Amino acid sequence: YARGAVICVLLIWVLRLGWTTLYVVESCVESSVAETGQMILKKASLAFLFTGMVLMYILIVLRIQAFQHSMGRSPSRLLRCTVGVHCILLLLRHPIGHGPDKWLDKITAALALLITILAVRAFMVPLLLLRIEASRVRGVPKLQAEWAADALRCELKGLLVLGLTSTWRFCFTAASRNRGGLWGLAEGVVSSIDDVANALGVAIMCGILQQCGTPSLPVVEVCADTSSTNQPVDIWRTDVGWTEKVKDLAGRGFTLASLLDFYQRLFDAAVMPSFQPDLSTTNDVVRQAVVPMSRTHAGGCALATLWNEGRPVFAQRMVTHNWGNKFLHLVAAIVSDGLGCGSHYNTVATRLTEAGGIDRLRRVLERCGGLTMTYWVCAFSINQHASICGGFGPAPQEGTPERDEWERKRIDTSSGAVFSVCLCTQPKFFNDKPVECELNKFTDMMQFLHKESNGFAQVVALDEEFDLFSRAWCVAELVEAEACGAPQAIKVH
Repeated sequence: YARGAVICVLLIWVLRLGWTTLYVVESCVESSVAETGQMILKKASLAFLFTGMVLMYILIVLRIQAFQHSMGRSPSRLLRCTVGVHCILLLLRHPIGHGPDKWLDKITAALALLITILAVRAFMVPLLLLRIEASRVRGVPKLQAEWAADALRCELKGLLVLGLTSTWRFCFTAASRNRGGLWGLAEGVVSSIDDVANALGVAIMCGILQQCGTPSLPVVEVCADTSSTNQPVDIWRTDVGWTEKVKDLAGRGFTLASLLDFYQRLFDAAVMPSFQPDLSTTNDVVRQAVVPMSRTHAGGCALATLWNEGRPVFAQRMVTHNWGNKFLHLVAAIVSDGLGCGSHYNTVATRLTEAGGIDRLRRVLERCGGLTMTYWVCAFSINQHASICGGFGPAPQEGTPERDEWERKRIDTSSGAVFSVCLCTQPKFFNDKPVECELNKFTDMMQFLHKESNGFAQVVALDEEFDLFSRAWCVAELVEAEACGAPQAIKVH
């Protein structure tokens, strides 16, 4: 796109060079050879004029199509048709004799004005959306929305410059047609101004002449009062224990083969007799399968640690999901990623509920190398015995939506029975012990895996209701993956 803009600007300047040379030849040389040179210069200049104008309007159409594509809209047929007719009239303006030229200029001017109006209207849609975005958010997102709006306003200025001056040129040409004298001189001046304005307008619109600087992001200062228990997490990140815990967590990946073996046991009712693929959530599975299976003596460990026999496994994929999602859909999303079969996991979910379906999927994964793919999922990679296994957290006030959600998380989805709590004596660590806690290091762990694990990417296992986007932790993981440049694959039902 930028190369096209540079070519357009060069064509316009070559055009002006050709016209200037033609004026010099007409004024200073009188001969048959000069007449031949004048004719060649005139035809070449007209060719450059037509090519430059057409390329200029193509650049406008491409820019607007980019807006419409980003917003999921179809390209404007009216704009493309208007530009096409306008380019045909530009080709016809000079070969036609003096009679029809005046009306042709008027039609050309009207079409140039219509193109400008349609283009400005197309620019206003994303500008309006960015204004709404800037008014609804704060901090870095607000700065980014304002920066994007400033960049589009710069492009809009360039569009207005070239659109309005071209309309003015065609109107003036129509008014001065066949008048001669000062009108002819003035027409030449107007044409020169328009050519300069077109070159500047294209350069501004395409960002090769004027660009908005990147937004200056605010620097977050860490509180100096380290005596408060409410200190920011950033303070603890300098602790050696924090770094070691991040590395420990990052080493709790597991293979897809281990996950399928676990799901096979659920499906065969070898563990968690109440498991029903179409009903049971990840929360159900964690409380009734993951917690009991990861119990060791007086405490426990992450289930992934048992699967790996204590060896560190740095995952190739970080799976972002919410515990309210069906466990079947979480597994299907991960298997879908292992198969490399696109963004939908509903077909895989169906296979996982069929008799013999798990074995068929396992064979396909073995052939394509998917069984050895490694994943990190909080349900298996976090030591639940160091956090939630012994209860459900403080009960919110009765009669509130928070209390209703708290009650739902205590009850098995399929049987309606209240979960039994784990009676292990392992110490529990939450935000009151930030260094030891395993629930506050996900973003740091993602940064570590992005540096240490080749091909690290994020898999987003979306539930049918899209509740994932209402979970602060999930959104934080999405932001972190974007910030560190990790590829993101969204899996939907």
